[in-house]
Amino acid sequence: MKRFYISDNHFAHRNIISYCNRPFETVHEMDKFMIDKWNSVVDKDDLVIHGGDFALSSRDYYTHLWFKVLNGEKILVKGNHDGSTRWLEMIGVKVYPNYRCSEDNTFVIHDPSSIEIQAIERYDMTLLYGHIHDKVLNNPPLNSFNICVEHMDYTPKTIQQIRNLSNRTA
Repeated sequence: MKRFYISDNHFAHRNIISYCNRPFETVHEMDKFMIDKWNSVVDKDDLVIHGGDFALSSRDYYTHLWFKVLNGEKILVKGNHDGSTRWLEMIGVKVYPNYRCSEDNTFVIHDPSSIEIQAIERYDMTLLYGHIHDKVLNNPPLNSFNICVEHMDYTPKTIQQIRNLSNRTA
């Protein structure tokens, strides 16, 4: 089993295309592209830790379908667009306000402004965050990475792949 990370897909969010200059003409094209990228690297027995804002709204019927067609077991760190996650939990998605993966020594949050960064640095963990999309943090904490899809070629990545990306913020 491999562990992958990604954040801020915003499935079904038409306006995110223009907000973040995503290279898609339609929301359908964007959604299909992200599903294909996900399933090209994640196997059925892998784990994907999603850093929040999976879709425009978790109350949307299609959100449940996307979770079902995407490979792997899923953990969702609840983002500001995720709303009620009751239906996701009913189909087996584990939902947390943040998530610590001891195997990778990572701490995953949605909004990097919502945490005391010094606490993460004290414990020498790798901080993975979303929410800011194609933006960059001012004075980013050491050993931190933006895992928004715009920085990850819309593809879930392992912690080793993330550390090798050019979006390293430290």
